[in-house]
Amino acid sequence: MTSNSNGEGDIRKRLREAIAHFHHILPSQPPLKDFVHHNTLHAYQHHRFPQALMEAQQLTGKVGYLPEAQYLELYHKGRITSKDLLEALNADPELGASSRIFTSDNQSILKRDIYLCGLLQTFKPVTGCQLNWYIEELSALERFQADVPERCRRKIIDSSSLGSEAEVVADLWSACLRSLGFEHYILHPEDLMDLSPDQAEAIISAFADSADVEDKQQFRVRRQMRLEAEVLLSRMLKRVGKEHTLRDVLKALTGEDVLDNIRPLLIRQLGNHLDEGVAAWHSSDQEQGFYASWRNNAVRDLAWVFDDFPGWHHILTSLPGNALDAIISELKHLGLPEPRWIGYLERLALQLPGWSGMFLWRHAHPGYKGLISRIDLLDYLAVFLILERLFARRLCRQIWNIAPDLDFLRWYFRTNKEEFLVRYALYNLRLPEYAVNRAHRLTSMVGEHVLNPEEWRYVAYMIWTWRHSPAADRPKGHSVYRSCWRLFRLAQHLGLHGGTIRALSLEQVETMLDCLDQLTPDKAGQLWLQAFENHYRDQLFNAVLHNHDRGRWKTRERRPQSQIVFCMDDREEGIRRHLEEHNPAI
Repeated sequence: MTSNSNGEGDIRKRLREAIAHFHHILPSQPPLKDFVHHNTLHAYQHHRFPQALMEAQQLTGKVGYLPEAQYLELYHKGRITSKDLLEALNADPELGASSRIFTSDNQSILKRDIYLCGLLQTFKPVTGCQLNWYIEELSALERFQADVPERCRRKIIDSSSLGSEAEVVADLWSACLRSLGFEHYILHPEDLMDLSPDQAEAIISAFADSADVEDKQQFRVRRQMRLEAEVLLSRMLKRVGKEHTLRDVLKALTGEDVLDNIRPLLIRQLGNHLDEGVAAWHSSDQEQGFYASWRNNAVRDLAWVFDDFPGWHHILTSLPGNALDAIISELKHLGLPEPRWIGYLERLALQLPGWSGMFLWRHAHPGYKGLISRIDLLDYLAVFLILERLFARRLCRQIWNIAPDLDFLRWYFRTNKEEFLVRYALYNLRLPEYAVNRAHRLTSMVGEHVLNPEEWRYVAYMIWTWRHSPAADRPKGHSVYRSCWRLFRLAQHLGLHGGTIRALSLEQVETMLDCLDQLTPDKAGQLWLQAFENHYRDQLFNAVLHNHDRGRWKTRERRPQSQIVFCMDDREEGIRRHLEEHNPAI
C-alpha cells in the first residue's frame, strides 16, 4: 500500500514539475493590448536558425518558411532573382554547388544548375495513374512539357539528330528509361484488379525476394498483409505520447478530426475564464479554477452535444474533484504507459498552441490585473483530456462499438487486420481512384450493418497488389514514376537531348537526381529565404551607396559617430538607451 502511494505521489510530482517547463515548447503569450514583439523560437535560440526552425516544426508542426508558391510569386515579381538564388546556393557548403557533374556538347552541367532548376520548377514524382493521364491526355511523350522555356526546346531540337518535336521527346523518354534500367509498362490501374496468374506470381515472388522469405512455397499474400498490418499498428500506437495523441490515431484511421468538435467548445470556455472585463457574463465559480468551473456546468452545457450518446452523463458526474486526479484518471483510461504521460500532455497542449501559451502565461502570473479567476494549467489540460475522451468515445462507438483506449484499438485491429490496412491506406497513402472508391464505400457503410470480413479482405488484396505492382508509387529506390519522370522533365529544362542522357553513367544520373532530393522543403525554404534577404540587403546597401554625400546631412556640422538600425522588437528600446548612456554621439 505504501509503495503504491509513493508511486502515485511520484507521478503527481513529476507532472507538476513538467508543467513548469512547458514554457520551453509553448509560446509565452501575454494578453496583447498594443503591438509587441514575440519570439516564437525563444526555446530554440541556442541553435542556428535553420536548425531551430526544423526542431520547432518537428514539435509543433508549424512551418517557418513561406510556401513555395509565394516564393515563386516573389521571383516572378523580381523581388528575388536567379542571381540571388545562385549566391545562396554557392554560400551553402553542404550543397557543393560548384561541383561539375558532366560535360557534353561543350556544356558543363554543375550541381548548382540542377539546384536552380529544382527551385524554379516542380520535379515531384507521379503515380502510375498520373503518368498514364499525362501520356494519354497531354501527349507527354510527344510534346515538350508546357513549362519548358522556348530556348531549351530550341536547343534540344537543334542539338539532336532527329527532326520533329515528337521524335525528340520520345527519344529523350526512351533514354531516361534506359539510363536507369527500366522497361516501361503502361498499365491502367484498373488492369491490376484482374492480373493474370503470371503477373500476380511475379509480383509475389519479387516481394518474397525483398522480404527475404526462406520458404517461398509457404509465402502467401495474406500472411504478408497481416504482417504489414501488425508492424504498422504497433508503430502507430507506440508513437502515441511521443509524437501523437489519440486524436491523431483516430484521424489516421477514420479521416475524422475530433479536434474540430473540441475546439469551439473549449475556446468558448477559455475565453470566458480568461476574460479581462469584456464578456457580459461570467461563471459564478471562477475563483475555484477552470476545471472546477467547467465541471460544475458541464452536464448542462454539453447536454445538447451528446444527446444521442449514452453514458456521457455518467462520465461527467463521476469525474474526480481536482484537475490532477482527472488527468491521471484520463491517461489511465487511455491505457497509455506512464513514461509517456508527460509527452502526451505536451502534444495535447500543442494542438492549440496560442490558447495553451496564453493559459500558461496567466498560470505563471497569478493575480494579473487583480482578476479573481484562478489559473492553473493543470485545469486546462484536464478539461482538454476529458473532451478528447468524450468525442473519441462517441466516434469509436459509432464506427467500431469499442472504447477509445489503446488496448481496445490494438485488440480490434489485431483481429481485423485487413480493415486496418484498408483504413490506413485510404487516409494516409496515395491510391488510384478505383481503390479509393471501393475503400471509401466500405468505410462509409460501417455502423449501418456488420460487414463481412471478406469484403475488407478483397479490398485489402486489391490495395496490396497495387502497392507492390509496377504501377505503384513506391517510397524508396528508383522507379519509372519517381526517377525516370523527374529525369525526363529535368533534362528538358536543362536543354539536354536523348543522346546526352545515354552517354551518362548511372552514377552521373543518380547525382542529378540526388541534387533534386537534397532540396527538401526545409532546405529549399532556407535557400529561398536567404535569397530574399540578400535581395533586400543589396537594395538597401545600394541605396546607401548611391546617396553618399547627398542630402541635408552633408552640410551638418556635427555628425553622429555611428548609426544603428534595429529590428522592430521589444529589445530595441533597451539596447538604444544602453548605447546612448555610454556614448551620446551614437
